[in-house]
Amino acid sequence: MNTIFRVLMLGVMMSAVPAVSVFAQDVCAEIEAKQALYKQFTDNLPSNTVKKTLDEQKVAVQAGKQYVDKYGACADDKQIVDYLKANVPAMEKFIATSEATKVKGDRYTNFDKAIDASNTAGIFTS
Repeated sequence: MNTIFRVLMLGVMMSAVPAVSVFAQDVCAEIEAKQALYKQFTDNLPSNTVKKTLDEQKVAVQAGKQYVDKYGACADDKQIVDYLKANVPAMEKFIATSEATKVKGDRYTNFDKAIDASNTAGIFTS
């Protein structure tokens, strides 16, 4: 009985090996997925003529990180990956600085409004 079970399990395992290799895909060959991810990056990237919100810039940073993680080893994408590796950290730093500046600006705005309204509690809160 054990021998029959072992032979059957060996047969099942041998038939499963070719099926697994069929599903293994080359990540570098996913041209449409690469293009979609890169388009998501470029569409949300600010330029001299088009200003983007911080949320849109965050989407661009996430798309850039995903592109580097997924296609960083592909030889065809070396230029794009090098560009992203150089510029995405600077974009992250800019976003963090912009958010900190916005929070600080909001505090000053609230403080100024409290002074104009002679709101002592609002002055101390802000």
